[in-house]
Amino acid sequence: MNITLIIFDLDGTLVDSSGDLTAALNHAAVPLGHAPRSVAEVKRLVGEGVSRLVDKILDDSERGFKAEALERFRAHYEAHLTDLTRPYAGVAATLPLLAGYKMAVVSNKETDLSRRVLAEFGLLDHFDIVMGSDSAPEKKPSPVPLLLAAEQAGVIPCNALIVGDSEFDIIAGRAAGILTIGAAWGFRSREELLAAGADYIAHSFIDLPRIIGEIEAAATSAI
Repeated sequence: MNITLIIFDLDGTLVDSSGDLTAALNHAAVPLGHAPRSVAEVKRLVGEGVSRLVDKILDDSERGFKAEALERFRAHYEAHLTDLTRPYAGVAATLPLLAGYKMAVVSNKETDLSRRVLAEFGLLDHFDIVMGSDSAPEKKPSPVPLLLAAEQAGVIPCNALIVGDSEFDIIAGRAAGILTIGAAWGFRSREELLAAGADYIAHSFIDLPRIIGEIEAAATSAI
């Protein structure tokens, strides 16, 4: 197997954005009478994009307030995008070690916001492709954005892999025929990633060059 494309999720994989997402969600929900959510609670809710995130915290009697809540969330989040967000340990040092591969970010965050986060931390130039929730007709866990990223990179899916911290990344990767590495440093546990069907587990970002090298070596020895 010749890995030529590495696809990364963004939130929970490249950056820990949980503090800013929590602040924005509370800004949207507290005026509706909700108690503030903790960072740990919000980590459990994120992964399917902003609209689904807001859906998850509204009860049936509050559905008519969704548009208002979304507007409040987006306004706050865009204004405070990286107040608390930081790259995970090892990201800046490890990405240059993967420069021999094509690299993409496929996020369920909007493309412009994804690019802004990457640029803020000097990470944007490492990636050939950045796709967000508005880059494809479907979002993860659909395989569509991953297949589109591979197509744009000129790579067949069996020569790609995805690194992601949630079940949505793993499900999307498996459906696309792409190898999956669960990012156990992110918003989900090792056990949850394995239950979703992750092919491999990485416990820190700096593990990735070794794991990818082992994948390629095993494929070569099997020929």
